[in-house]
Amino acid sequence: AVFPNADRAVEAVFVARGALSEVEVEGYRPRMRVGLHTGLPRRIGADWLGVDVNIAARIMALGGDGKVMASSATLSALQPGTLETLGITTKPWRRGFFAPQPSGVPEDLGIWRLRSATGS
Repeated sequence: AVFPNADRAVEAVFVARGALSEVEVEGYRPRMRVGLHTGLPRRIGADWLGVDVNIAARIMALGGDGKVMASSATLSALQPGTLETLGITTKPWRRGFFAPQPSGVPEDLGIWRLRSATGS
């Protein structure tokens, strides 16, 4: 999904996760993993392409077990107070000692985990 700004993206993610938490199908509760990155993707028809789309996908893969992950570019693009207003905390992502740098993600790009006050 593409949003006009980082604030709208973060808010939408946590609203969607809240709604998804109420879904259950035959005992199964789906989970959503999210990777947020702010950049300049290129729109071609109804699709978005570019390096920034790939970075968002790589960041999403790091939250493979239902986490919300965000780049430092996204956190920097937020209006002051957005995370506090939404009740969201951040924690830096650390790769394992022997784990390689995520492919396609610049080494100097910080990656963060976002959590709501309700633990999602």
